Parts: sequence; C-alpha cells; structure tokens
Amino acid sequence: MMSDSSDKLLTRAIRYISIRDRSEKEIVDYLSKKIDGRWKNKFRKEDEEGRKDTIGEVVEKLKEMGLVDDTEFVRKWVGYRHRSGKGPVRIAMELYKKGIDKTTAKKFLMEIDDNGWAEKATELLTKRMKQWKGLDYWKQKEKAIRFLTYRGFPLVTVRSAIDQVLKER
Repeated sequence: MMSDSSDKLLTRAIRYISIRDRSEKEIVDYLSKKIDGRWKNKFRKEDEEGRKDTIGEVVEKLKEMGLVDDTEFVRKWVGYRHRSGKGPVRIAMELYKKGIDKTTAKKFLMEIDDNGWAEKATELLTKRMKQWKGLDYWKQKEKAIRFLTYRGFPLVTVRSAIDQVLKER
C-alpha cells in the first residue's frame, strides 16, 4: 500500500509519461523537483532517505505497471531520432543525458548499420544542398561538414556523404 504522497507522485509521474516515453532517470529527476517544490514541507532536507524511498517506491510501481522500461525507451528513442535526421553521436549523447548507459545505447545504435547512417546523411545533405546552389565547391563542402557533424554523424560518414552528393553535381 502506497502512502498519500506516493499516490500523488505516482499520478504526477503517469501524467509526465503520458506526454512521451521517459527514461528512469528522467522520472527520478522530475519527481525530485516536484518534492523539492510542491511538498517541500512534507519532506524536509534532513529526510533525504525518505525522499529517495518514496521516489523509489513510485518508480518500482511504474515498472510493475509497464510504464517505465529503459530498454524499450532506448529502442524507441533511437528509431525516432534516426528518422528525424540525427546521427549516432548525437543520439548517444542525448541518451547519456537521459541516464542510459553506453552499452545499452551502443547496442541499439548498432542495430542501424553503417549503411543506414550513411543513407540518412546523404539524404539530408542532398535536400540541404539545394539551398547552397550559388556557392562555390569549397563553401558548399564547409557548410556540409558543419551541417552533418552538428547533426551527430561521425566524420567517416560525413566524408562519404559529401563525396557522394558533390559527385552528383
């Protein structure tokens, strides 16, 4: 049986998850902020263990309900960010910030083979090159490098995409 404050936190967490899938770390951070702000008097700073226990209890309940699963979160996040044109370096950095360990992130990033990343980089660059028609070769190349590295593609993939797209011109 959960306490009244745990029930309120659980409701908040469910609402937070309903917007989009979240990692366990994101939920813990969110609930910590809620406790620090809204229930400041209920959980005193000295009661750090009580706060952690309450948050842990809520997270475990969410896991039992099937609402929190970091492995499933990573699978969905990698797919979504790949489709939206982000590269593996950027996606890995985002996952790290969301509390996902490197091995789990790498496992799902490797599911999209190097060819998949190269195709995505080439597709993005082909679309973007239309905006740079009037520029000379070196200026286009400079902009292309900056564009793809910002999106998180490794330099090998960037070079390959640039060579392919600029040869077509």
